Amino acid sequence: MANKDSMNSQLELWNSLNENNTLQEVQKYIKNVIEIRGFANQEIEKTMLLLLEEVGELAKSIRKNATNMSIDKNKINHYDTIESEVADVFIVLNSVCNKLNIDLYKALKDKEEQNIKRKWSQEDKSIEVNKELREYIEKEIFPLYDKNEEGHGVSHIRTVIQRSLNFAKDYNVNVDMVYTVAAYHDLGHHIDRKKHEIISAEIFMKDEKIKKWFTDEQRKIIKEAIEDHRASSKHEPRTIYGMIVSTADRTIIDIDNSIKRSYSYGKRNYIGLSEEEQIERVYNHLLEKYGENGYAKVYIEDKEFDEAIKKLREALSNKEEFIERVKKVVKAH
Repeated sequence: MANKDSMNSQLELWNSLNENNTLQEVQKYIKNVIEIRGFANQEIEKTMLLLLEEVGELAKSIRKNATNMSIDKNKINHYDTIESEVADVFIVLNSVCNKLNIDLYKALKDKEEQNIKRKWSQEDKSIEVNKELREYIEKEIFPLYDKNEEGHGVSHIRTVIQRSLNFAKDYNVNVDMVYTVAAYHDLGHHIDRKKHEIISAEIFMKDEKIKKWFTDEQRKIIKEAIEDHRASSKHEPRTIYGMIVSTADRTIIDIDNSIKRSYSYGKRNYIGLSEEEQIERVYNHLLEKYGENGYAKVYIEDKEFDEAIKKLREALSNKEEFIERVKKVVKAH
């Protein structure tokens, strides 16, 4: 976990960022914070795999909305220098930002404000998930989320898993069980959104292969935690596993992403609404769920959520401005 000196060092560097920085200064900034966070000596192979993962997720998102695709056939059998390929990535990244009207400087500044407050660790043996279990779920379970709308797809599941495992560090829990609850919790959403938590739990219990990793008692706890995760539930989760995943499921760290998820959900489940009504529904839904009297709850300490909900409520306090924000996000989406 980042100590106070580490956080102060990152904050000092972050405060030095401004619109007049050169690209070289921004690159040096990134180099410095990576050193502070302890990843300076990470092997290039691991860094490259991380880059591929992030680019792959972006590609999947873009392809979903693409009506046609074009390919540079000259590159099929052509390999350029490392410097040239790095330049290609940088050029394409900026092109994507321009097309989506993303202020890259502002995005960097905002993201680093969040990163400074995060807990950083390179490896933590106490939260390592069983390799075979992880491989099974990634291969057999994650693809099933393609049946859900985007807001409850595998990207959301990965976010909930990561948040759940981060919370698990502070509790005496079985991390394989935490991982599994998070991995299965929204599987039934495409079948019936109103009781998806029950259906998801049933899908888990019918999975014969999962028995390889858990006892009957552990499977019962996982089932109950899946059933208890829903924000609108009338009762608190029965176990710490439900508390962890239910809290991790409150993913409002990024307001625009919350808007996208709500809009995607509405387009899938409220087909009869006009575009104007869909946008109005996004505002009303977020207000009902996360407003001052909203039904969304957390059951363990989550400082990220506490800070994020303050920002979201502030944004929701001006309906006219928020509606305009929704329109811009939807248009870019």
